[in-house]
Amino acid sequence: MGVNNHVVRWIDSKAKFGDPSSMDKDYESQVASYSSRFGPGLVIYWFDYVEDLIPNKMMNDRDVLVLRELPTDVHLLAGTSKKWVSD
Repeated sequence: MGVNNHVVRWIDSKAKFGDPSSMDKDYESQVASYSSRFGPGLVIYWFDYVEDLIPNKMMNDRDVLVLRELPTDVHLLAGTSKKWVSD
């Protein structure tokens, strides 16, 4: 699917605040693996995150889109199916 003009093949939902240290830990323990296995994706930090103070690994990865809430600009990409993997 497409989100805010980014290709998204996976979503990781984090019910916490994303400070630079925890974002680096999340990136190393989960997100980098998702990105290498499935390609570009989306991480949502429901309790906000630090965006510009300290660069971190997740914010520097161009294949990872980081948001604070569910995106409103979502669309299917050409050539994709509406069928879920579990169907």
